[in-house]
Amino acid sequence: MTTAESVDQRRANRRLAVDEAYKTLEEYHINRRRIVFIANDERRAGGYGVVRQARLRASSYLPTWISSRLNDSPQVVAVKEIKLSAMYDPSDMKRAFTKEVLVWSHLKGHPGIANSLASAPT
Repeated sequence: MTTAESVDQRRANRRLAVDEAYKTLEEYHINRRRIVFIANDERRAGGYGVVRQARLRASSYLPTWISSRLNDSPQVVAVKEIKLSAMYDPSDMKRAFTKEVLVWSHLKGHPGIANSLASAPT
């Protein structure tokens, strides 16, 4: 096997591993229509992404005014948006997203850390 073939094989194996890990994270996927960003300038930015404050609605199909009457008020959450400019390749973005969600999902029961919710990249 040549060096180029071994590099391609490792890349293919890495993509398969990311896809398998990504499938295990289904319980953390949230429909983006449930997220309503709060209009304020309090963004927290880093090299990897931006964290913004938002409200998570109970339903993605009901308008906000109906949903708020039928359900409790929306939950206030922090949403981390990955900067597309930080990623050169879409597979790199999926790998980084999957890795981030795996780390946060393992911190579920810690009393000093907020519960993790995640949305699939679109």
